[in-house]
Amino acid sequence: VVVPQSDVVISGTSCKGVSRASSVYNASETAVLELGEGVGGSAQTFAGLDAYVLKHSVPLVVFENVDSLDAPAADEKSNLKVATEAFEAAGFKCKPWVVESRLFGLSACRRRF
Repeated sequence: VVVPQSDVVISGTSCKGVSRASSVYNASETAVLELGEGVGGSAQTFAGLDAYVLKHSVPLVVFENVDSLDAPAADEKSNLKVATEAFEAAGFKCKPWVVESRLFGLSACRRRF
């Protein structure tokens, strides 16, 4: 899939492995986003986003995902920390915060990073 160059990327990635509501939630020894496996899964779709922003030098990224992204794995490293470190390594300054989706016009009451 060819994705055109842009100045702003607003993206969510798969939350299958990081959402507590998912039947495949992975409360693993290691943060899921570090695993890099699973077709269409959380790690693979995040790696795709990371590769895109690195390749295209996108100046602004808004990344959205479930609020359980900050739940630590057994090694004390959360998926939020993995994502933040990846974006900081690409030269971004990161400011994570939690928002309530219904305040943005969505019918679901879901907290999101």
